[in-house]
Amino acid sequence: MTPITYDRQRGLSLVEVLDILKEARDGGEISLDDILAAFGPRAFGPLLLVPSLIAIVPVIGALPGVSWGCSALVVLISLQFLLSHKKLWLPGFLRRAHMDDAKFDAMLDRVRPWFRRIGVLFEPRLEILLHPVVVWFVAAVCLVLGLSMFVFSLIPGGIVIPAAAVLLLSLALTTHDGLVLAFGLVIASASIAMIFSRTFSVALNAIF
Repeated sequence: MTPITYDRQRGLSLVEVLDILKEARDGGEISLDDILAAFGPRAFGPLLLVPSLIAIVPVIGALPGVSWGCSALVVLISLQFLLSHKKLWLPGFLRRAHMDDAKFDAMLDRVRPWFRRIGVLFEPRLEILLHPVVVWFVAAVCLVLGLSMFVFSLIPGGIVIPAAAVLLLSLALTTHDGLVLAFGLVIASASIAMIFSRTFSVALNAIF
């Protein structure tokens, strides 16, 4: 089972993340288990990045079951980090979930130019904001966002809003960028407020 920790010693660049994902392939197809093993003890930030990234990719994220699978991953990863689990547990069907190598490569190739461009915006800074208490709070925020991803996956394109917030936070954690982390928390808070406001409005309309 993969350690679920947050490595405060060294961040990863966005291109390094893609390189690790590319090397995780095991002939013909790549499973979630392969990805978990590839990141090892640096698990928390990159593992949140993977499902949130898949969820916002238009073609792949819209496939039946994929959006719920991504939502479940965000919830399970965040919850177990909050509970200080030493090992990440995931149901067997999620660990065995796989994607054809060609499709996986196509997804990585699609995002690589964007990661290379925006990678210059991320750098280790304000690392005081990567204190364990702050990272724990980020996990709590991601848990709420993950739960909202379930609900908004029922609306075409709705999952993009909470998934994008999780993606930004995971990018900040992965690259050790405290400034982006602070900005991401503001965006995430606004997203959560908007989500609850919309849910409350729908509930009132349904009642009255």
